[in-house]
Amino acid sequence: TINGGCESCLAANNSHRAGLSSVTVQNVPWPALIAGQLSGFDVAMTNIFITEERKQNVDFTIPYFRATSGVLVRSEDAESITAENIGEKRIGVFLASVQDRFLESDLKPTGEVRRFEAATDMFTALRAGQLDAVIFDLAMVLPAATSSDGALKVVAQYDVGGDVGGVLIKGSAAKAGY
Repeated sequence: TINGGCESCLAANNSHRAGLSSVTVQNVPWPALIAGQLSGFDVAMTNIFITEERKQNVDFTIPYFRATSGVLVRSEDAESITAENIGEKRIGVFLASVQDRFLESDLKPTGEVRRFEAATDMFTALRAGQLDAVIFDLAMVLPAATSSDGALKVVAQYDVGGDVGGVLIKGSAAKAGY
């Protein structure tokens, strides 16, 4: 049912140029994908940051954009969450993401950190007041804020992320095409 979006269009265009008539999209478990535990696919594209750690388990296409991370909060809390106190707040992050690693290595929060395997669950927890902030890919939090009818707001960015590329199975012959 996916019929739009940067990565969907990029995958469709690449497939067309490779002479394929269609693209099959399926959801897979994120931790298994970046751990190199999945097979039976040509390329996975879902705003995946290229990191040295991930390169140990999977191969990557060339980068197709550079991304940062955004801080998403409820609009009513926008003024009370600052760079100085965010570490004391209840923060949601995507499990095994670069933001998760950033929290552990750099921010070192003293408040509760909840890890999610689905972005929609994380955004729902924020809207329900179960979290004070979400730190996630800017390309994901901006549309979440826009579609929230003013309930959510992006209040900051961290230069956490980097180059984004498609995931290939380690040693895949498809690497030559990317």
